[in-house]
Amino acid sequence: MTDSCGLVSIVIPVYNVQSYINGCLESLMGQDYKDFEVIIVDDGSTDNSKQIGEDFIQRHHDNRFKLYSKSNGGLSDARNFGLTKCSEESRFVIFVDSDDEVTEDFVSSLIQRASDDSLVIGKLMRCVAKPKMTAERSENVFYEYNDIWNNEFFLHKLKDGILNSACAKCYSLTLIRNHNLKFESTLPEDTLFNLAYTSVVDKVVYLDKNIYYYFVRSQSMSTNPRECIYTNYINIQKRLRKISKKKYHKYIDQFVYPQYRINTSNFIESKDCSTPVAYLKNHLVRDAFASYKPISFGDWVVHTLMRHCLLKLISFIS
Repeated sequence: MTDSCGLVSIVIPVYNVQSYINGCLESLMGQDYKDFEVIIVDDGSTDNSKQIGEDFIQRHHDNRFKLYSKSNGGLSDARNFGLTKCSEESRFVIFVDSDDEVTEDFVSSLIQRASDDSLVIGKLMRCVAKPKMTAERSENVFYEYNDIWNNEFFLHKLKDGILNSACAKCYSLTLIRNHNLKFESTLPEDTLFNLAYTSVVDKVVYLDKNIYYYFVRSQSMSTNPRECIYTNYINIQKRLRKISKKKYHKYIDQFVYPQYRINTSNFIESKDCSTPVAYLKNHLVRDAFASYKPISFGDWVVHTLMRHCLLKLISFIS
């Protein structure tokens, strides 16, 4: 087990997750690192999520778990609220989504290399059901990256989406408070927060180990087409290109490409082809599409039709 790093805060925003929240809380209860607090923020749930959370705390008689209620304001607002409830004694904060679960060494692994000038990133497992884990625990393998926007090794991993989520990461609460960092109420809120955070740290530490179960739910918000995803990722692409050398722009383009493609697919499914066509003609979006290498013939067909703005053909063949 990791030597004590003091109190660690875990913030869990909750909204209508009555089928999943108990599993999430139980996985945190079983942590091998014990010096933590869990800030449960019920964001105006209309189902039994709040009651299940209260029952969990009462059943376990564990004062490390604290539940707060607020009117519905969305994920970013709930996380920002949670940050205000973290103990002044806490040095680090970790975010967990209430419909996900974590391994028993989740906290201890993240804080092993945590510091006040870094972001520690763990691996998420995308799954539809919790996989069976072996009894033998694997070693923690860390990679440290400095000058990240000109670090080819880090940028190569960027396209895998390591900054797309606020979960499975350890942040310095001191740094967040000193720089008044907050989640924005626009997509992609997690990516925008991570970019703001990495702009004020010296290094990123990557933990090459699965520690977080990200459960794919059919009702995920990611299936909704949003114009702000185009505009915000264009701004992200533009900003990151300015602070990195030109030879690394391809990695930044590869990082944003999946967001353009997924959002375009969602617009096609909603029967709106005119909105994405306008953005697909943007030179930065076109550079992102040019950076991608299709992995199959079907993938090449869809990619090529999008690249040439022939979206109605995609709708016809799908």
